[in-house]
Amino acid sequence: MTEQNHFTVQQMSVTVTASPEALTYTFTPPAAGPRPRLSLLTLGVFVVVPLCLLAGVISAGVVNPVAEPRWSLLLSGTCLVQALIWLTVGAIIVVEIVRLGQANVVLRFTPTAVWHQHHRVCRLSELRGLRLWHYHATTGPRAGQREAYLSLLIGDTEQTHGLFGRFDEPQLLYLADDMHRRLTAFGFHQGLMPALEPLSIVACTEAEAVQQMNTRPPHSISRSYAQRCLNLVGQPVTGTLWCLLMFAGLFASGQRMMDAELSHGWLLAHVVSGFLHVILLLGIWSSKRSATTTQVPAPHQPPTATRPSVS
Repeated sequence: MTEQNHFTVQQMSVTVTASPEALTYTFTPPAAGPRPRLSLLTLGVFVVVPLCLLAGVISAGVVNPVAEPRWSLLLSGTCLVQALIWLTVGAIIVVEIVRLGQANVVLRFTPTAVWHQHHRVCRLSELRGLRLWHYHATTGPRAGQREAYLSLLIGDTEQTHGLFGRFDEPQLLYLADDMHRRLTAFGFHQGLMPALEPLSIVACTEAEAVQQMNTRPPHSISRSYAQRCLNLVGQPVTGTLWCLLMFAGLFASGQRMMDAELSHGWLLAHVVSGFLHVILLLGIWSSKRSATTTQVPAPHQPPTATRPSVS
């Protein structure tokens, strides 16, 4: 037997579908709500440019297979590998933007796992309960009012998986109570899930809520790979090395394309790639200078951290 209910949380429509096989929450934000959109600029930077660069380097090697100096072949091969990594990471980013732009957000509990959109969060047996992080807003039109973040509580180490943030506390508390009640019943009928802990309510600042609400994001091999690559490129040493290798590879592969007498249109991707990497290099070192010139508290005035109180 399938049961379906509807209610609203701060202008967000919530549809709950409960059956013996799954408990599903479908969240539909207001039509006017901001959602990520895939722009032509994003598509060009992350997919079109590396794809054209990859095609140009491969075409030069196919059209002109004459032996080149070893350094030229090595640098062209490095450029080929970098373009492939660039294209792979870019495709992952584009797919994530498209998914985030979807109208509905689906949270699904099955007898074996917890799913958030297309990503598996954890096993159902690992789910311990829910945690509400509440605080008083200090900025914006809601300054002074109580807002909250909502997370799933996972495992013995109390890892958290964030669901919603910056909602009016009473309305988010209503959603948390509904979800806790239905999850308790679902787990009991499945016989695979230990009893949920009571709803945990934590008083904190908004900064602490943002930092602590999502310590266990959903596991995704593709997202992890893309994040590692972006982190490496964002570091001053590895990012600079990446850019320098790309500049050298663009020069070597561009020379091979000219020797192969390919159309000069193929070199456009080389020019755009070089321009983008100049911007990247400037951004890396600009952020490094900003970090080194940031004022730090004096030794006799250490920053204070408030410990969240759990009720």
